[in-house]
Amino acid sequence: MMPTPVPPDVRLIGERHCPKCGYTFTAVGTGDGRPASDPTPGDFTVCMKCIAVLVFDSSMALRELTTEELWRLTREEVRDLSNMKGRIAYMHRVCGPPGGPVPPMQES
Repeated sequence: MMPTPVPPDVRLIGERHCPKCGYTFTAVGTGDGRPASDPTPGDFTVCMKCIAVLVFDSSMALRELTTEELWRLTREEVRDLSNMKGRIAYMHRVCGPPGGPVPPMQES
């Protein structure tokens, strides 16, 4: 099977795991078409399987946000995370949660 080219709004990050459900991440994306950059410590993402809000820690592992961190989110961060969670929930309704075979991505 031919690898799928990586679109500009996605970055390959190596293997990371959701601390809540164990889902394996190999990429992150902006979700809105903006070009993606490499994540840095403190950046947020949302698990594609369990929809948990996650943050990259200082070692670039993923962890769940604490209640205190959730309360400190800016209005813009809350809006962005809500939009991401909504898009993922919609994909779950249409396609089901992840778990089926997906062609591997490669840098273009």
